[in-house]
Parts: sequence; structure tokens; C-alpha cells
Amino acid sequence: MALQSRPLEGVRVVDMTVVMAAPSATMFLADLGADVLKVENVTGGDFTRASQPYLFEVVNRNKRSVAVDFTTESGRELLQRLIGTADVLVQGLRPGALVARGFGPEEMMRQYPRLIYASLSAFGQRGPGAERRGVDAVVQAESGMAWIMGQVNHRLGLVDASAGIALSQAILAALFKRERDGLGDLVEISLLDTALWLQMFEYAAFGATGQVPVTAASMRTFFPTSGHYEVRDGRVYLAANQEKEWPVLCDLIGQPELTDDPRFATRALRVQHAEALHEILSIYFLGTTLDEVMNEAKLRSMMVSPILDYPAVVSHPQVAANDSLRSVTSARGEPITQVRAPGRLRSEAEGVYRPAPELGADTASVVRELGYSDEQVAQMVGDGTLRAI
Repeated sequence: MALQSRPLEGVRVVDMTVVMAAPSATMFLADLGADVLKVENVTGGDFTRASQPYLFEVVNRNKRSVAVDFTTESGRELLQRLIGTADVLVQGLRPGALVARGFGPEEMMRQYPRLIYASLSAFGQRGPGAERRGVDAVVQAESGMAWIMGQVNHRLGLVDASAGIALSQAILAALFKRERDGLGDLVEISLLDTALWLQMFEYAAFGATGQVPVTAASMRTFFPTSGHYEVRDGRVYLAANQEKEWPVLCDLIGQPELTDDPRFATRALRVQHAEALHEILSIYFLGTTLDEVMNEAKLRSMMVSPILDYPAVVSHPQVAANDSLRSVTSARGEPITQVRAPGRLRSEAEGVYRPAPELGADTASVVRELGYSDEQVAQMVGDGTLRAI
């Protein structure tokens, strides 16, 4: 069977983003075949190149790097031409920054009616907090996430990663709309909105009942039949929140008589006696092994999972079956593990992940594509407008 074209072949994206959230959105588009041109400053580029190089590698794969100083007149002219060739412009500067330089959404969409202009910000494009700087952890604190988790999660960019998915989804919707009516659109995503969306259940419950959600420290009481447990050779996580799972859980731990125990007759009573139930479950799990509990859980279709470290996950047979991890060599010759995007298309299956580009690696070729001569390129490199390697 002939290899299918990739879904976004022929789509050009001008990517004026840094760090994780918005670059991960354009990474999704690049994975799907879009020509993503990462526009970076000439003095270091995206600062994660130096500060978080492995993050940079992951979210900037399959892109081309164009290093240009668009504070100069010739740089602004070049950027204008570049945007004129684009289907999508994605920018993550603070609200108003590009407007002041003549590249705001209204002006660009007036000049290029088919352009999809996508902006990501911390707190939104308007309102009293629009100008504030913000990152994932700051938005966790201000959105309520840190309250219910008990702390800010500094290890995982949960908000950034989710914002990237939401931004790419909105851009794809705008591209689909343009196929129908021929017109571009304005796409806006904020980290704050993303963090609120991640708490959709909690805010729905709060809106209906007025009760503040329980914090992480209270979750063992709130979900008395779920949680972390020690076994003889590791740890497991048990999730048994449905009422129909209660008798199955009692059978799993070899105590079916607990279904008749008046302390545990209903979920409300199990919540009330959560500590006693937790002690019973802990004793059972401490007397078993990972293999034993996983086999018994599988027989009963119970949701129990080992708590794995990274070496165990990398060698996990299901991760291998899903082809979830790909190994590439970076532009510096270093082996890099790339996590595949969770959405899979047949036309993407045979695609090869190109490593993230060196700063300015594609400047000369892209600028020539815009109609500039070799002499003009050399002159702009010489005066510092461009960086090319």
C-alpha cells in the first residue's frame, strides 16, 4: 500500500513561541506534517535551548529554525514576508507586544484574510491580569489547582501540556473552518482557562453545592477504597470507587464477610470509617506481592496498577506495543527519547521524528524561499539581522 500523505502537508506555520505550552502545540502540527518555522531571536533563541535542553528537543522536533532580529527594519520586513506565506501564526508573547510592532491580530488578519492567528498567554488577552507574567506553577496556584493538590506541582507541566493540546485542537478546528468558508480566524488560549478546565468536575460540584472541594490530604477519606498501598516488593495503586466494586474488592482481599459489616454497608459509612478500612486493606496488601495482587486483580477486572519508576516504564511491554517512545539523535549527536503524541493516525505511523534544529539552522534556506538573494542573506547575516549556520 502506498504511503499516504501526512494530514497537514502543505500547511505552513510561523511559530513565535518559547518554553513548553505553545511550542508543544506547534509540535503536534509538525508531527502531522506541517512546515513549522520556529522564529527565534538571534542572541540565544528560545531560552530553553540552554536552560532545559531536553524539553527543547521534545517540543521543537520536526521544525525549522529561523533566527531573525525583528526589532530592525529589515528584520520586520522579513517577518512580514514570512507571515504572508503562512497559514497559521502562533505567538506566545505578552498581550500587546506584537501589536506595538505592527504584527497584531487585527492588522495581520486584515492583510491576510486566510491567516489563522493563534495566541497563548498566561491569564488571557484582556482584563486586569492580561499583562501579568505567568508560568504553569503560578497558574496552578491562582486557579485552585494547588489548593486541591495541597501544593504546587513543580515536576510536571500539567497546565502547559494541556494548553498545548487545547491550542493545537483549536488551530485544527480553525483550519477545518477555513476549508469551508475560506477565512482565517483568531484563536486564543490561556493557561488560566486551561487550569480551570482541568478542574471541570470540581468547579461543577462547587457551583452546584457551594462546598469547597476536598484537598489532597483528605482524598483517602473521600475515596476510602482507593489509594496507594505497600506490597512486599513494591507499591500499587487501587481504584475501586463504584458501588458495584465493593463486594469484588472484599473478595479480592479474601474477606467477603466485610460486605455485611455495618461499618461499611454504604459508601457514606465507608467514608465515615475510612481509617479502619484503610488499615484492613493495608494489612492485605502488605501480605502479598506485585505479581500476586496483579493476577488476582486481573481475574476480577479490578483496577490495580503497580507504581513504576522510569526504567520500568521504558521497558514496559504495553509501552512497547503502543510504540510510545521513539529514539532519535539530537543535532548535537546526543541520543534523545521522544514521547510520541497520544493521537495516532495511519499516515503518521511511518513518519520519522527529526530532531530539534540548531539555532538558525534553516535561516538561509527559508529566507531564500522568500525571494531574497544570496547577497541579501549574507548582508543581513553580516549586520546581525539574521543568524545562519
